[in-house]
Amino acid sequence: MENEKEFETTETGERIFKVPECNVSVLRERIAKLNKKAVKLGCAAITVSILQEFEVTKKVNDVNRSQKFFELTVSGTAPKIDGWEFIAVVQQMSDEGGNSLGNILRAVPGASCEVPIQYRSADSHCDHCNVNRRRNDTFILHSYCGETKQVGRQCLRDFLGHTSPETLCAIAQMLLDAEDFASDSERGAFGAGQHTEHFQAEEILALAACSVRLNGWRSNATASAFGSLSTSGEVSNWINSDSKAQSKWEKPLLATDEDKQTAHEVAEWLSTLGSRTELNDYMYNLSVLGQGASFTTKNFGLACSAIPTYLREMEKEINRRKRFESDAASQYVGTPGERSKFTLTLVFTRDCESQFGVSYMYKFKDEDGNILVWFASNVFFNDALGADINIGDTVVVDARVKSHEMYQEVRQTLITRCKTWVSAEDKKAAAKARKAERLAALEVTA
Repeated sequence: MENEKEFETTETGERIFKVPECNVSVLRERIAKLNKKAVKLGCAAITVSILQEFEVTKKVNDVNRSQKFFELTVSGTAPKIDGWEFIAVVQQMSDEGGNSLGNILRAVPGASCEVPIQYRSADSHCDHCNVNRRRNDTFILHSYCGETKQVGRQCLRDFLGHTSPETLCAIAQMLLDAEDFASDSERGAFGAGQHTEHFQAEEILALAACSVRLNGWRSNATASAFGSLSTSGEVSNWINSDSKAQSKWEKPLLATDEDKQTAHEVAEWLSTLGSRTELNDYMYNLSVLGQGASFTTKNFGLACSAIPTYLREMEKEINRRKRFESDAASQYVGTPGERSKFTLTLVFTRDCESQFGVSYMYKFKDEDGNILVWFASNVFFNDALGADINIGDTVVVDARVKSHEMYQEVRQTLITRCKTWVSAEDKKAAAKARKAERLAALEVTA
């Protein structure tokens, strides 16, 4: 006997939502924001279709009150690639002791088939890497041949052989968000009832920007170490407090226009991360988060951390532009093939590994701001300070000009055979001292 669905569906299998009239416009607004993401992801738009309307009458305080409802569907197309279709996301549930309570199966709206029943109790095994370990999410994929696979998030790229599986995850998550919004709208008012609440991304980011502006960024680890409240905890407390409680806050989270502008910029930045070719795990998670139009409280910590991460990246970009503007004035110095004396300040250095071993790149600026670059086979010893050279050290060197080159639209002079410059007088004095040492040694021998 088939299990009955907990909700009504159309003949084509689409879920029917019964939404009060007051929530229809809000639902449409939220779907419209998701569709902005759909455009960026290059997928079909999500549609809201009204099937019919009806009224429900209730007697409150001996007075009959009627409320209009709409039956509607929310439709999208499940992502597909290379013969595989995303049909569900599996979320494992555990009790406080870490014991498995089973799985929550979230079918992707628009999927062409139902999720096989065995995944209700499946562990976190990945059919690609054949490893069973704790995973927050696994994905159920269905092939045109009827085969079904459970794949971990980190294995999707290898399994599908695709450069951007995160985009497909984002599409699946976007469709689930749309269904969540529709489900929330059935409950009389958004945010009411026992269900997972979704918060508009830019609203949460604006509160996080406000908190960072007022109190600085505080991660969960930092807050725990110093016995304070983290940024995400403060944002969560604020949105869960009533107006009376909020009025007592010493520093209320009242987002300014500047905070809202920062939130908008961060949201736009997050939406572009998926196009980057190399991302560490943290930036990858941000890129996935940035594909949605909403956040749940589960993701508040990650969402709030996007504010300082974005600001740091923008600061680096500003500094990079400043350096470029400064470097753009650089001119060639010296004559290729000839040795010259240079007074140089080290502004950048790094190690370079190749098949021939490790070399050391030193980028200097002379007194006129011209750039000179030296690739050395050994670490340069600063004789003036009696230590290896460091950024900010100024040295006087004798070097051979190797060539004049243009690098990223900046003129730079490549030098080689670089050594600490010694005046003729100092050379004579050093030679005289060495001669005296040799004579003294001969006298002792005699």
